[in-house]
Amino acid sequence: MRAIVLGRRRQDAPTVLDASLEGARATAESALQDNSPVVRAMGLIVVGEAEVLRVAMGHASQQLVDQRRALEALQAAGPPPEVARRVPWPVAHGRAGLGSWSLEIRVPGSPTSAMPTGRLLADCVEFLVALHGAAAPAGADGQSLVRDAEIFATVCSSPRKREVRALAKHLEHELADLPRGFGHGDFWGGNLLAESERLVGVVDWAAAAPSRLPLLDLLHLHVSAKRWATNGPLGPALIDDFLPWSRSGGGGDDVREYCLRLGLELMDRKLEALVIAYWLDRVAYELTMFRDRATSSWVDTNVTAVLDAVLSHGYGVAR
Repeated sequence: MRAIVLGRRRQDAPTVLDASLEGARATAESALQDNSPVVRAMGLIVVGEAEVLRVAMGHASQQLVDQRRALEALQAAGPPPEVARRVPWPVAHGRAGLGSWSLEIRVPGSPTSAMPTGRLLADCVEFLVALHGAAAPAGADGQSLVRDAEIFATVCSSPRKREVRALAKHLEHELADLPRGFGHGDFWGGNLLAESERLVGVVDWAAAAPSRLPLLDLLHLHVSAKRWATNGPLGPALIDDFLPWSRSGGGGDDVREYCLRLGLELMDRKLEALVIAYWLDRVAYELTMFRDRATSSWVDTNVTAVLDAVLSHGYGVAR
């Protein structure tokens, strides 16, 4: 259920969208039409020929800030061409009353299927390997599973807080030898743009960051495709499919190719640790960005049940 809410103090007052368009048009190279904005959960999108304008209010405005900061850090890292040509680089940004706006380069292509295949999937692997290899700027704040555990702690009982903190510390130690690199953070079919079965664009970089663990983006692509096919929550997908998959040694040509190109030899235990790290990372992000994730039903399904499955299998810490 999506809506655009218009509020005016006087009849001729401009809306936040009107004011954002006025600010963006000073920089935009192409026309930005105000008669057909696209409504998304995180705000409005106005598509021009050369640029895209995003408009958000309230909590959603933070995503615009996070995306701009992430892409500025990526640009400073000097990404290789196979990454740079597929990124919607920021052009300008500003405030409009209670709202925020961000103007970015429009990348070509159309949304892909939930799970790419063939040449398109190979392009995704190539992109993620190249992205991971981008050097983080000096002093960049890297991914921290211990910090993720503190976000978990805000929705857990006291005994569960201790368990998830201990688990995060164990994971940090277990994965300390893996190379860190840039990660997209929300790499799934809905954020991938393709032309003629080739990857031409990757959008929505609000969750991106340097110094992230490898493989998490490719895992997210697979997990998201599974959830899209079943319309199911994260917790059951991990418990029923991806934790057992990791314990059996993983599989799939794309995962093997990714690991080969990064020089990773992921034995069962290490692969399981990465799947659990993915869970910590993803749930922490969703708890931060989406207010409804703190409900007891969501926590029971996606936090408590997965923590029980991990610990009962003997990973990390004893119950």
